[in-house]
Amino acid sequence: MNKQVIFVQYCVFLLILNFSNNCFGSDNDTIPPRYKVTLPEAHIGNLEIDTKLLDSYMRLPENIRQFYLDARAVFFNNPDADFSNSEILEAAKKCHVALMDGPMLGKLSDTGVGIWLRPSTVDALTIKVSKSDGDSEKSYNEKSVEPGKVQRIDLNGLLPDTQYKYAVYAKKRKIAGGQFKTASSPDQKVIFKLIFGSDFHKIGLHNPNLFNEILKREPEAIMFLGDIAVDDRENHINMHRSDYLLRDVSAPWRRLVANVPVYATWDDHDYFNNDLS
Repeated sequence: MNKQVIFVQYCVFLLILNFSNNCFGSDNDTIPPRYKVTLPEAHIGNLEIDTKLLDSYMRLPENIRQFYLDARAVFFNNPDADFSNSEILEAAKKCHVALMDGPMLGKLSDTGVGIWLRPSTVDALTIKVSKSDGDSEKSYNEKSVEPGKVQRIDLNGLLPDTQYKYAVYAKKRKIAGGQFKTASSPDQKVIFKLIFGSDFHKIGLHNPNLFNEILKREPEAIMFLGDIAVDDRENHINMHRSDYLLRDVSAPWRRLVANVPVYATWDDHDYFNNDLS
């Protein structure tokens, strides 16, 4: 894409300059919140507040909800816990959660896309990709899977400027899916829809109204400029991981990143606290 002429049709900047005491949203939201959580409350991030965020718009399937609560308890009680912790893997097994997070798309090019996943078992992964009309199926395999570790699989050898759909299988069981459009070739002049924004914080990550606004513009990629997952955990890395899991179980978030390639950076709240470098 570095030689490509890109025309940006939509640039939607989602930075909220003034947070009120209400939930991240507006009176025009088509899906009202079940629980209103303020930004200062999200920064506190205790179990009660994080559970309200988890349930703030819609109740997740019970197995996913319970997995988050069980894993959060492990993170809270063990400063050294990461996603490969045996208790967290056992919680995923008990709750029948095959993917702790993902699929997440990125690394978009004219011949493919990268896909990130965090599986909970050693089961080999297969990703089947075909054109949206069902033609020309290709398979990509990852046999060396480490449970709790992020796996990146590059889906290469695809056609430029083409809509594809994909499905992720563990053994022969479908566990996820989505779609994407490859970039155009370097010699083409086309419209490329890029959306960018920042400051979702934890309260925005569960708001389906925000994600619906993004998706209805049919972007080909999205850039997140910070403050998108963690809220003021300072150097408690275990709770950083807990906040990332709270993001990754969000149904609106999962829908977005499974279908739109993502590019992201961190900001102050993501790695320490407000305005601390």
